[in-house]
Amino acid sequence: MAGGAELESFLKKTFKKKSDAPALFWAGVGWGAAIDMSRDQPDLIVELPQAKALVTRAKELDETYYNYGPLMFLGAVESALPEAMGGNPKLGRQYFEDALAKSERKNLMVQFQYARTYAVNTQNKELFEKLLQEILDAGDMGDSVRLPNEIAKARAKIWLEKRGPTVF
Repeated sequence: MAGGAELESFLKKTFKKKSDAPALFWAGVGWGAAIDMSRDQPDLIVELPQAKALVTRAKELDETYYNYGPLMFLGAVESALPEAMGGNPKLGRQYFEDALAKSERKNLMVQFQYARTYAVNTQNKELFEKLLQEILDAGDMGDSVRLPNEIAKARAKIWLEKRGPTVF
């Protein structure tokens, strides 16, 4: 598999239309999910840059796709690992803050991923609780986010209940 600049160059030459964003996004998200679920498999973890490159290209073509999903994914990827392991929590926080502002805080999965990755990995308990409580207090944000928001609410409830030594 091509990596780094070679893959980025290929993606820019091959995928040029806004309509390419969904395929790139879902390919990257699927790959990223497989990696997230297989953290004990170093051979898969090293493929994270390829998944990130796909979603980065999707963001370049249409950052609004799936309620700013590319910004949320990139925020989670950058926040999931400490700097010593290649992560960039500061950049991750910026992606999350951009997604929150641009989505007008309507996509509650952004708050959930922000809490689950950035707040946990930087040990920011106050931010963690604030974001999860915001999810639980939110009303209906409309059809385009209803299902993911209900999932975010269910997950926020679970994560708030398990806070303590297992999270912080």
